[in-house]
Amino acid sequence: LEYRMKTPESMTNKIARDRAAGEVADGVSDADVASRFSDLVRYTQTGSAETLSQQITQTLSALEAKGYRINKFKNRFDNPVGGYKDIMVQLEHIQTGQKVELQFNTPKNLSIKEEGHKFYEITRDLSKTQAERDAAQKAMEELYKQLEIPKNIEGLTY
Repeated sequence: LEYRMKTPESMTNKIARDRAAGEVADGVSDADVASRFSDLVRYTQTGSAETLSQQITQTLSALEAKGYRINKFKNRFDNPVGGYKDIMVQLEHIQTGQKVELQFNTPKNLSIKEEGHKFYEITRDLSKTQAERDAAQKAMEELYKQLEIPKNIEGLTY
């Protein structure tokens, strides 16, 4: 599993985007906004296109047995976000309340995602013009057309 914590800069930018979008009520502190984020701690599990769907089911079953509750399961192969496809799961440990995001994909798709990250950052950068953000979005969607679809992933739920 690849592990990543959201950087303070990324968290600050996310709070600013949420405020700019009107998603945060007046008077709510940054700490309170950040406390609702589910992706401060994120893991990525990769598997082959042949076995990924089986690995997802096995991993989630093992995590449930260790006291994690699945709060959200998004199959973005069925409903891509900005052209990107993966499985994203938000978990919470029942006893500690620790929130974790777990993403599943193939090594090829993860490599494509990393290549497209520069475009993704532009789409979220409020200092960029709308035309710049739109161009980055289009470039990202073109790149994501190369994503492979793992066996038995479409329609997978948990």
